[in-house]
Amino acid sequence: MKLRRTLFAGGILLTYALIVSRLPLLNYLGYEFSAAIALLFPLVPGLFFLRTFARRGGPETGADTGGVPHRPGGGGGPGALAATGLIVPLAVGWMNAVFVKNCSPAEGVAWFLLLPGAGMIWVAALAWFCSAAFRHRVLWYLGIVSVVMVHPVLLGYLTPRIDSYNFIYGYFPGFTYDEDLTITPTLLAWRGVTLLCALLFVSAGKVASARRGGKKARVPSVVFFILSAAVVTVWIFRTDIGFETTASSLRRTLGSAAHTRHFRIYYDTAAVPADEIRWVAAEHEFRYDEVSRFLGSDTGRVIESYLYPDAPTKRRLIGAGNTDIAKPWRGEIHLDLDSWRYTLKHELVHVLAAEFGMPVIGANVNIGLVEGLAMAAGPPFGNRTPEEYAAAMVRFGIVDDPAALIRPAGFAFRSSTVSYVLMGAFCGNLISTRGIGPFREWYGGASPLEAYGVDADSLVALWRESLRKIEVPESWRAHVEYYFNRGSIFSRECARTVANLNARGTASLGNRDYSSARGYFSSALGESWNPGSFAGMVRSMMGSGDFGGVIKMFVNESGDSLKRGSLEGYRLLLGDALLARGEYPGALSTYRDIRSLDLSPGMNEAVAMRIAVTETDDLREYLAPWITGTAGDSAALDIVSGLESGENPALLSYVRGRLMLRRNDYVGAARETANFFAPFADPVLNGAMNDVTAAAFFRLGDFLSARVFFERTLGYRPGATLAARTRDRAARCRWFEREWASMELTLQ
Repeated sequence: MKLRRTLFAGGILLTYALIVSRLPLLNYLGYEFSAAIALLFPLVPGLFFLRTFARRGGPETGADTGGVPHRPGGGGGPGALAATGLIVPLAVGWMNAVFVKNCSPAEGVAWFLLLPGAGMIWVAALAWFCSAAFRHRVLWYLGIVSVVMVHPVLLGYLTPRIDSYNFIYGYFPGFTYDEDLTITPTLLAWRGVTLLCALLFVSAGKVASARRGGKKARVPSVVFFILSAAVVTVWIFRTDIGFETTASSLRRTLGSAAHTRHFRIYYDTAAVPADEIRWVAAEHEFRYDEVSRFLGSDTGRVIESYLYPDAPTKRRLIGAGNTDIAKPWRGEIHLDLDSWRYTLKHELVHVLAAEFGMPVIGANVNIGLVEGLAMAAGPPFGNRTPEEYAAAMVRFGIVDDPAALIRPAGFAFRSSTVSYVLMGAFCGNLISTRGIGPFREWYGGASPLEAYGVDADSLVALWRESLRKIEVPESWRAHVEYYFNRGSIFSRECARTVANLNARGTASLGNRDYSSARGYFSSALGESWNPGSFAGMVRSMMGSGDFGGVIKMFVNESGDSLKRGSLEGYRLLLGDALLARGEYPGALSTYRDIRSLDLSPGMNEAVAMRIAVTETDDLREYLAPWITGTAGDSAALDIVSGLESGENPALLSYVRGRLMLRRNDYVGAARETANFFAPFADPVLNGAMNDVTAAAFFRLGDFLSARVFFERTLGYRPGATLAARTRDRAARCRWFEREWASMELTLQ
């Protein structure tokens, strides 16, 4: 009977493992496969353990024989059941490498041992404890399992953290766009606690079984109390260890707080000096005013904004590294210093929309509507409007059925850039043509029919009809394919392994360890070619001065149209390498090709400046080290401070002004750039010059002058998207003119 039970459990696990191995991202031995296998263990073999162990006395008495001891043998005991439960799925995951590339089998085995392996021990120990301690062992077992599975959901809802540690599945990274995922010391410590709890279950079961039988416990009660004390100690210090993060522990870690009318901003004074926090707070209040007017929502609720010094700190504390997040139901946003200016408005939309969102979550269950609304209200993407990008994606065949993205699965399984921009275009179209009112109803849980009088398919059909009226020239193809013709993480080969190597390479680049960075990116490229690893490899070569190697890398990829298309934006580095080698005609040709793509304001400005430098004979040799990154800002400023350029004095002043602005020398930046009016033939550089001047005046507190210079750039930036950016900056200046002096700010 026991052997039959073991074989039956093995058959279920085999079938489940085979199904899992057919799913994208779960189809090789790694984190996702291991976590999915561990999730089944409470049922199989967990419930089978309950049948195998004695109903009330553990393995010493039969579960179904009224306490009659089991006879050994038969090959179907708990050991065989546990071995079957681990070996069968492990074999499936390992052998699936025949069909799907497994870039890191050793790491995959480590994930399997940590997640299903430790989870199996915990499940078996729980089954033993319930069998030994309770008459209704199945109910107790399922109740404890349910509590363990519900606990991380409650933590995600009630605390700032988005990831979770769990006895059964080990670890869940949360719903985030961070692709790198490694085995951390915290996870190892957690699995140590898992085994500690398993020992506690076993000792508690033995004590309970012995007491019920009137016998002396084989395991002394003192062992049980020692283990209990250890588990309680871990629970008390769980936030210090890193297993959980509460709002209070997070505030203590960051250390400082700034209070305004609508915000409590928590930050680290080592990263945000006292003279900077007022600017941060004012930007928060300006964006609040902007978003609340767009949504027609102003609850007066005080929003908690957590500002982290960097992405690694944010990941350690709440589980999200490179992804800034909001929790609408908690009224909080989580940002880091490298990205907060770009993401603040987007995250505020999520929080302020909670006023009309569905109960409990303060949003809509459809992630496409949630992110689409934030994109519609947030800052523009690229150099086209969302509607233009949506029309282009349909025109060039990147998206066949936009309606699919309205469904949650369709949104999640496409490239995030495609999903966000397309849903932003859809939601923006609804709001601009029908007002915010019906959208608020749909967002709050009403059906499209109730909110708009037509079903979702009809809304999409009307939207698609509007897209057909947008002219999409063939010249946009390279631009659009660069941004959107990319697969999601579910379609990439060795996605986690490559992301981990890229993350290590990026960290090495930040430390200027170009040799190590080159090694990591080279390994990632060897596993699976991808634009991120290629660009990292090129930057590593640039940092170490291997400009010839950079040129050779681009030449080697030029014959592959798919690779070439995804590298168009990175060709800026090719131009820099040619500039560094003194190959000025090649550099100019490359820069002009990139300029024709019209990718973004920042890219256009960078390229325009490079073109001007390369065309200026008496500057290009001096400025090439700064452009290529071999000389830092301080060294470059020292170089240009003593230069004079009779050929293009405005360009030299622009470079000086930009360098001074980056060093927070606002007086110097304004002095260098304010007295030039349209000195360049290229309108992009004229706009960039005005931007430097406006930004300097803005930080000097002269908001009126800043607005004048920002508005002047409207003449140099045609197109709805660029005009919208400029008007946003001017509106910001107007708000600061009104509110800066009187804004209430309390520091703690």
